[in-house]
Amino acid sequence: MAYSFNLVCERKKYLTTCFEAFLYGGFIGSLYYGEIIERRGRRYAVLESLMVMIGGLTLSLVSGSAVLFSLGVFAFNFGFRGFYNASLLSISEVSSKVMRTASPMALSIGWALGQIILAIICIFLINWRVIFLIIAVPLAIIFYLVFYHVRDSPRFCVSKHEFASAKAILLQIADINQRSAGGF
Repeated sequence: MAYSFNLVCERKKYLTTCFEAFLYGGFIGSLYYGEIIERRGRRYAVLESLMVMIGGLTLSLVSGSAVLFSLGVFAFNFGFRGFYNASLLSISEVSSKVMRTASPMALSIGWALGQIILAIICIFLINWRVIFLIIAVPLAIIFYLVFYHVRDSPRFCVSKHEFASAKAILLQIADINQRSAGGF
């Protein structure tokens, strides 16, 4: 990347700017999505954050300057914080007590394994643009799966007084888990 944008000698300071943009994106994304998750819903936040992540990767891929690249990585980490927080909250709201305690660990282990696999792939790939494309493919698949197969949590529906939706979601969860739905 340093050579793609000619970030050597006196322009080396822009490398730090790229990294700082990534960190600031995560910070501001956490603040933004903390509110959006509660107002608009977990599903909405996951879908929006995935679009922001894919948009950030796309901007970084087509960027011709370090500034556009920095905006792209800012957007990527901005969206990632929303995706992680909304996913964790959604899982914890529809899981049993045992799964609720294991969910953060499972997400963290999955993230760590993804980082390890990506590092191994990066050994063989030199071009950072190809690496960004490799990252974008699973995000697009996740977006498709969430869009067509994930609903909001029953707890969020109840907080918005959408009791019929909450009941339908709970019945679907009970059906998938082959359990009795209780007293509905």
